Amino acid sequence: QGGFTGKLIAEDGAGNGTLDAAGGAANGVVWASDWVPGAPFGSISTSFTQAYEAKYGTKPSDWAAEAYDATFYAARAIKMANSVSPAAVDAALISEGAAGFTGVLGPAKVVNGQEQATPVLVQWLNGAAVPMTNQNP
Repeated sequence: QGGFTGKLIAEDGAGNGTLDAAGGAANGVVWASDWVPGAPFGSISTSFTQAYEAKYGTKPSDWAAEAYDATFYAARAIKMANSVSPAAVDAALISEGAAGFTGVLGPAKVVNGQEQATPVLVQWLNGAAVPMTNQNP
C-alpha cells in the first residue's frame, strides 16, 4: 500500500502455511528454512516427500521433515546403544550426532544438542513456498 516494490525478507515463521491466506499478494516474500519440498536435499528427501503426499494428500511442511529426521536420529541412537538406559542412549546420541547422518534435511550433524543442516532460501510464488533457484530469483 505504501508503494514499496523491493524484496520482503522474512524469517522461518513465514513458512508452514503462514502466508496461505495472502495467496499471490505475498509473491516474492523470501525466507531461509532448513527444508522445503522440491529443494535439492537428495533421494531421502524426495522419497519422504512422495510418501508423505501419498499418505496425507498434501506436501509436507518443514516441521514434518524435521520431526522425521529427529525420530530416526533417536531411533538410530537407541539401536546403537543397544539399550534404553538414559546414559547409554545419551552417549549414542552424542556419538551419532558428532559423526553426522543424512536424513530428509540432507547431511546433518548435532553440535551441543543443536542439529545443523544446510538451509535453503524459499520464496512465496503464486500461493506456494518454493525453493529459490536461478529460474525464480
